[in-house]
Amino acid sequence: MSETSVACLLGQPALVQLVDKAGSTNNEKEKKELLKKAETQCKSFDGKGKLTVDDYYSVLKVQCKVDLTKNDIRKVVADLPMDKNYKISVQDFCRTPILSDEVFKAMDKNNDGQISKGELKLARKDLTMKQIQSIMSKLDDDGNGTISLDELKKSNPTPAEV
Repeated sequence: MSETSVACLLGQPALVQLVDKAGSTNNEKEKKELLKKAETQCKSFDGKGKLTVDDYYSVLKVQCKVDLTKNDIRKVVADLPMDKNYKISVQDFCRTPILSDEVFKAMDKNNDGQISKGELKLARKDLTMKQIQSIMSKLDDDGNGTISLDELKKSNPTPAEV
């Protein structure tokens, strides 16, 4: 299992992380509708396919009413590739899976600083136990049966390297 596939299996796109963090929706249907609306708004914002943090803030906060700050956006997109004008492609923002501290915290249900097999299965219900076992054996450097934030970060190439 390559680093890329671990990021794809465990990571979440910036847009999903920001909507989840804001907790602005009550159910999965509302969340999906909001994500779709936000992605459409991002794509139509300037027509060039790349936006700055300020642009994403304008779309998410002003147009889509997601409760977040520019700093929230900056933290999540830090590992995404940017051009010389600090613009991030809408495709990367909406689709590229990122393994961030926030994703780790969301998976760590009991807040012990470790992700167990059970927590991993709860967070990623679509993964098989074989996939989960493969991820655990790949990332669990110290062999304690759990994944720490440090172990996760060591395995995580930035999207620019992928």
